[in-house]
Amino acid sequence: MTSVIKLLGTLEISENGTPSQLLRSSKGCALLSYLIITGQPQPREKVADLLFESSSTAQSLKNLRSLMSRIRPFTPVLHVTRGMISFQPVLNTFVDLHTLRASLASPEWSVKAQGLQLYKGDLLASFYLTDAPRFNEWLAIAREELRGEVITAHRELCNYYAERQAWSEGVKIARHWVAIDDLDEEAYRWLMQLLINAGHLQEARTIYKQCQQALANELGVEPERATVRIAQQLEQQLLTQPDFTWTTSFPTDLFPPPPSELSTPGLLPPQSHMPFYRNAIFTGRVEELKQLANKLLPTPYTPNLPSIVAITGLGGIGKTQLAVEYAYRYGRFYPGGVYWLNFADPENIAMSFVAIGDENGLNLFRESEALPLEKRVKQIRQVLQQPIPRLLIFDNCEENELLHHWLPVTGGCRILITSRRHDWLPQFGVQTMPLQPLPRPHSVALLQQLAPRLSSELADAVATEIGDLPLALHLVGSFLHHYQTVDVATYLSQLHSDALLQHPSLQGEAGGASLSPTGHEQGVARTFQVSYQQLDVADNLDSLARRLLAYIAYCRPGTPLPQKFLSRLVAYEQQLTEARDLVLVEAMVANGVKRLQELGFIMREGHQTVLIHHLVGQFVLTYAEGNFPAVQQTIEATLRDWLQEEISNRSELLRLPIDNGHIRHIVERGLSMGTPTAAGLAATWGKYFFEAKMTHEGEAYLEAAITILRSHEEAFADDLATALTNYGGAMMQRTNALNVLPIFEEVVAIREKNHGPKALKTGQAIQNLGVVYTQAGKLESAMRYYQQALSIYHALPSSRLIELKIARVYFNLGALHIQRQDHQAALTTYQQALQIYQRWLDPLNTNISSSLGGIGLAALRMGDFETAVIFLRQEHDLLQTALGPEDLNTASSQVLLGTALERQGHYDEAKILLHKGIVRHETLNPNSASAAYAYSCLAQLYQQLGEPDRAISYVNQAVDIFAAIGFVGWEYDEAVQLMKAVQQ
Repeated sequence: MTSVIKLLGTLEISENGTPSQLLRSSKGCALLSYLIITGQPQPREKVADLLFESSSTAQSLKNLRSLMSRIRPFTPVLHVTRGMISFQPVLNTFVDLHTLRASLASPEWSVKAQGLQLYKGDLLASFYLTDAPRFNEWLAIAREELRGEVITAHRELCNYYAERQAWSEGVKIARHWVAIDDLDEEAYRWLMQLLINAGHLQEARTIYKQCQQALANELGVEPERATVRIAQQLEQQLLTQPDFTWTTSFPTDLFPPPPSELSTPGLLPPQSHMPFYRNAIFTGRVEELKQLANKLLPTPYTPNLPSIVAITGLGGIGKTQLAVEYAYRYGRFYPGGVYWLNFADPENIAMSFVAIGDENGLNLFRESEALPLEKRVKQIRQVLQQPIPRLLIFDNCEENELLHHWLPVTGGCRILITSRRHDWLPQFGVQTMPLQPLPRPHSVALLQQLAPRLSSELADAVATEIGDLPLALHLVGSFLHHYQTVDVATYLSQLHSDALLQHPSLQGEAGGASLSPTGHEQGVARTFQVSYQQLDVADNLDSLARRLLAYIAYCRPGTPLPQKFLSRLVAYEQQLTEARDLVLVEAMVANGVKRLQELGFIMREGHQTVLIHHLVGQFVLTYAEGNFPAVQQTIEATLRDWLQEEISNRSELLRLPIDNGHIRHIVERGLSMGTPTAAGLAATWGKYFFEAKMTHEGEAYLEAAITILRSHEEAFADDLATALTNYGGAMMQRTNALNVLPIFEEVVAIREKNHGPKALKTGQAIQNLGVVYTQAGKLESAMRYYQQALSIYHALPSSRLIELKIARVYFNLGALHIQRQDHQAALTTYQQALQIYQRWLDPLNTNISSSLGGIGLAALRMGDFETAVIFLRQEHDLLQTALGPEDLNTASSQVLLGTALERQGHYDEAKILLHKGIVRHETLNPNSASAAYAYSCLAQLYQQLGEPDRAISYVNQAVDIFAAIGFVGWEYDEAVQLMKAVQQ
């Protein structure tokens, strides 16, 4: 028996040419179609709820069973198990959708084209279930997704056939595109252009009129400008070249490869002007070359307006080398030739143009002719406006004014610019291609070509030190090739210093490295100096740009830096706090950043961040003029204030306002120099490590900060108190809480001395004593300190900050009540904390998630597992969104949620969550109370699953960790009880 199922267009199901009885059941057809379209087995519950709008899933399942019973004789292709339903075609079953999808996935273009002919209309066109809104919604989405895939395939095929000048095949695809959507102007444009290129001008005119009429009748609109432009060009061709085709206008047997393939190097057209040889060891940049080809290659369906692409980036990044390589790989596809124009010296650009016009280039005049310069330039510019495709390379073009003056206003020229400038005036339509340092494998390959004695490991280490900058790679590779006796390990140790740029290998004066493939400056520092000298200290904008460059260089190179931070630094140095002043500062900084980008010193990472190559940073710190101690102090103090502001606003620091790598870089540099502002920054930063449950990593920074701050206690007392608080919190994670009690008592003494006994900061310090006593199991003492803190807060004028402090006390009281086994009281105080946090904080704040977790824990301890799962799942989902799946707080939430699910008997999901939580703890915080609790919970699960050996293994790990850190609490008590139970 032959079965045919057609879902494309109107639904058709037949067996041996006879319509199937299944067509009498709309729900049966919907079920079969759903399984075919999804292409995989589906849970019965999901299918039931999709097809039936019932009062419950149970009722929907009952309706589904009844449906399957009725249609079973007509659906041998359905495979049904207890939990799943799937489509399993029998022999001689044809499904048009399957064939279409296979065709679209094929690498063969002819197969794609043939498969598209199966698309007769939308997926299940006009099919609708009156009583299944969820199915109808799903079908609408699936219909649009498939339609998008089909349109994309039409577009790709039109482009493919156009590139190969296979006009008739392209016309066939474009006609089908218009047939399935007669309101898609892109389809009309492709069909018109392909017909024009095939020489069918009158038919192209007819298609345009058809497009006009369809849009007017159905939508009441005129064609888009792009469509009108093709029609206007068509009318011009009908007047002047009725038989025009691209092939007859530009006869050539050379066609570029498809966009996915890189062209091989070849000869330039004979009239070209190119001063540089191709670099035989050019390495990498394959994707960039293909992107340039996609943007710049002449095609018969691009308008005669100059296409402009700018390769941008800092000095030494390889912009000119890439342009040379592009010229040699793709230059032969420009019938009019390739012309190199040097824009480095604006005074000599005219002479650069004249050089391409003599008998060795465009052959417009002889060099010996006594023609005025202006006349020669005029002749050349007139020729460059002809429609014949040419490639013009504007090397080192840095100014909008120069581009405006020398850009052909029309014609077939394509313009390739190399420039440090990234931001061009929009009216030019410049497409920028920012260059990044070479990918590491390409850096290694280039170094090994220059210095074959380098192993891959050594080449990788060298590339790391010089940041994969192509100029530096060329200089270093040439140096190591010339000086064969230089020990590479010793050389690496020399590079690993602040005097990196002063090493002879990066000066471009040894080993033949001074011979540049592009005639540019060879020393890395000298390359950067060319740009730095353009920053005039007498100019306000340039002076600001120099200061911004110093700030950026002092931060971590290669890591995105928020522009907002630069604004804060300028505001701090000028002591500006008023809102109107800050708006002005942001505008000033934006202009300064733009200036630095124009000179190639920095790269943009999005609209609001910048980054700097570490060799540029080294140059600034080594050669630039500036008061770097003041720069350091400003950065450290500003960053400390920003973190403190974040804590004040959000009552947490888990989501840092700046990349953690920058903070680490700044703190480590400052602590090594013993600056108290760096110690103050480290003190505040310590809260991040505490909240991220990575206290072991933050301890070393806090210890160094405390040592420095004790010697400056009078001026930095608050920073010392902050450092002690965060250090004490870290210590509590791995020792008995009573051992850190003296630290927190010292903090209270510092706060009382500097702020008085009733101050906000004193209340916070007293509240922290309550936390210490809670964790030590001294609950009555903890309660007294919490009440004392609350009395201080309530006596202060009410504000957002005060309410958040009160919420934290409520949260801590919840933990105290859990320890006292008063779970109802814990539930109440956690709810009080949650209400305040939700009133003042954004929904993703981790204080909200912690309060949700507290409520879930209280419910879990009370035996209300259903409520526990609801709140613990909310906590988990919020943390997944706010912090990501890899964060330790997320891992802790997985442990609690897994435990609640285990108590409900949902062992499979519980096991997955518990193991995920364990893996993150073992990786980031193995010897902690939270890791021990995770092991205990997993042991409880395996006891329930009847696997005592695994339960014993995990509970022993839990008890050992609790004992090692001197932990006291209900978690430890339960672990001990569980250990005894599983050992019996």
